[in-house]
Amino acid sequence: MSFVAGKNILITGATGGIGEALALQLSALKPATIFVAARSADKGKAAVEAFKAAGAADAVVVMGDLSSKAGVNSIISGVRESGKPLHILIANAGAWNTRDEGRVTTKDGLEFHFQTNFLSCVQLMKGLMNLLEKSGPSRVIVTGGYGVIDPKLIPVEGLMQTGMDDLQFEKSKVTSGLGPNKFNNDLSYGQSKLLELMYLKKYITESPKKVTIIVWDPGATASNIGAWPMLKEKMGTVAVSMLQFVLGVRAATTSCKVGVWCCDSPEAANAHGTYVEWGVSGALKKNVPVPLGWFPSYFKYAPAAMDDDKVNEVYKKANAML
Repeated sequence: MSFVAGKNILITGATGGIGEALALQLSALKPATIFVAARSADKGKAAVEAFKAAGAADAVVVMGDLSSKAGVNSIISGVRESGKPLHILIANAGAWNTRDEGRVTTKDGLEFHFQTNFLSCVQLMKGLMNLLEKSGPSRVIVTGGYGVIDPKLIPVEGLMQTGMDDLQFEKSKVTSGLGPNKFNNDLSYGQSKLLELMYLKKYITESPKKVTIIVWDPGATASNIGAWPMLKEKMGTVAVSMLQFVLGVRAATTSCKVGVWCCDSPEAANAHGTYVEWGVSGALKKNVPVPLGWFPSYFKYAPAAMDDDKVNEVYKKANAML
């Protein structure tokens, strides 16, 4: 039996990439309403039309930018003011800055990845948790990533090494291999996703029982974040497509099937507090859900996520910033 059918969904990052592919496949399952969080009214409108054409009974834009607290509050208000219940929150939007050489801050004065990928996810989830509980049974589906464990993607040895009092790299000078004065945005991105995982590991022990929280990993995907857009500009679309084929990079329409399972499967209702990953590259291979912090394809865990003291401190620091 479909969980999505007839339900209301909020999804971030649905105007392109993995989020768009996920929302289109969910639309085919006949949800009642898809709330599309968007920064651009034009992109939001185009997404709404596409999702309704794909099968959603209704779709509406809720405006807001995840790189600011005010933007997240705008999304929360847009959903609440609709007067509708909320059954699925998909915290999918993510940013990976590969173009700027220096450390970038948001209008709130926070490091870009820290706020956009981590703190805004926490703010959005907590801001809508009462509505999710009231609408229960409901689900929170968070898009994670294997980058926090794979040194080929980001410098994992640097994660959580600047100290708990410098999670935004304000004091520590972290540079990339591209030069001594180039801020390591790959490290900052990876740490933001690890912080997200650490926070959720604590939050799942206190969250409402009617709300199932799952982190899912799309694996290596030809998405619109990270290095792929820049590589296409330099190498051309054909060359990048060939490279992705060799590396086993999946199309977004394939990767998002893992997210569809988390949102819709009856089995997923029993997967609270787990990490769902069906292989990192190539064809999907269904793995059983595992505890947060563990990565089945690597048979490894993220050390910081298994450190209760660090997990608790990240939890307290994030809550204090909201």
